[in-house]
Amino acid sequence: MTFVPGFLVALPCRHGGDGCVAEVDSEGRFAMTTHEKGRAGLPPPGPPVPAAAASAVSSEARRRALTLGQVLVMAAGVLLFIWSFLDWYSTPGQGFNAWSGSTIPGLVLTATWVPLLSLAIALLVGIKAFGSGLPDRVWSFSWAQLSVVVGLFDVLITFGFLVANRSVGGFGSLDLGVGLILSFITALVMLAGGILDQAGVGADIFSTNRQRAQEEVQQGQQREP
Repeated sequence: MTFVPGFLVALPCRHGGDGCVAEVDSEGRFAMTTHEKGRAGLPPPGPPVPAAAASAVSSEARRRALTLGQVLVMAAGVLLFIWSFLDWYSTPGQGFNAWSGSTIPGLVLTATWVPLLSLAIALLVGIKAFGSGLPDRVWSFSWAQLSVVVGLFDVLITFGFLVANRSVGGFGSLDLGVGLILSFITALVMLAGGILDQAGVGADIFSTNRQRAQEEVQQGQQREP
């Protein structure tokens, strides 16, 4: 079994008595026991950590640990909101972003949903990752699944504007703006982040060694009969 550094483990005592407590060092080995610390004049450690408490700490640490997919979704959501203010289309002397509705029909009614939904899912995923005020599922969808849905929506919308006919009324042929190109690339990143989060890939990439050790302890306890 893997022992978590800093945890206290009850051991049979070779000095007599009911037993003694040993603290696990940074390499997962037993450090000085209570009797050895007493003979050395050191203060004894505190009480041993019960298995249930260790399991609760492990669950809390895992819930607080960011996943690679969550980081990609949150970063992409913020960037998509920023890119919406850059030009999606342009003419010599004039540009149109995702909020321009009076010049290009349908742009504000469709493109504006990209930054709005992306920022919303980024904020909600962040609240879920760092807080505890949101449920695990919304309408039977997990937050990873909702991230996939929003990412797929963003990819389809931005790709549609990339390949759409850019001849609009008196403006002639519009040029693609940097905002639309960046939005399409970032939408792919958001979709990839949602898929990674849903698949559980990179779930412990931002976990510390202690958190990983705690998870190993919990898994070992669950496998024991």
